Amino acid sequence: MALYGLGQFSEAAIRLERLAQENADPSLRVSLLGQAGNAWLMAEEFERAHAALSAGLDLAPFNIDLLVDRSLVYAAAENYWDTVDDLNRALDIDPDNAEALVFRASAYRYLDSLELAEDDVNRALALRREHVAAYLERGNIRRLNGDKAGAREDWLEAIRLAPESPAAAAAQRNLEKLDITSK
Repeated sequence: MALYGLGQFSEAAIRLERLAQENADPSLRVSLLGQAGNAWLMAEEFERAHAALSAGLDLAPFNIDLLVDRSLVYAAAENYWDTVDDLNRALDIDPDNAEALVFRASAYRYLDSLELAEDDVNRALALRREHVAAYLERGNIRRLNGDKAGAREDWLEAIRLAPESPAAAAAQRNLEKLDITSK
């Protein structure tokens, strides 16, 4: 994982896959394949990320983390229906998974299914009231629905909850764009 920390994602993924092939312990193989998939995703090697995560899911078909991670690969490749499919499977296993709900809300937003997106993000916030990414996502949905005041409120809440987070930085950018278009 030192290679991952150094930003050498492809090399880290190759080594993690090699370790997975050499190891007989199924749970360790699943973990290594999951890590390899994430490293390939960071390297923007979506096909290889998909292959590693799918291999892990072949060993552990009900592994929520692998399903969510593979959904992120689909989303990065702009395959939003496949994203929704994997998140549906994850939510069938754990209906109260707030992360999966927020990710699915985002996928629905990209698919212009704003009502479904709003339902998911509101469910996520009911489960985890201080979910920073959920406030960011709900703000995005509200803006698309023409509710600029609601969008502003949600983005400000994301910033308040975690001012140094990537979600807060995205919320700040969205606020700046909103202010520019409002003038």
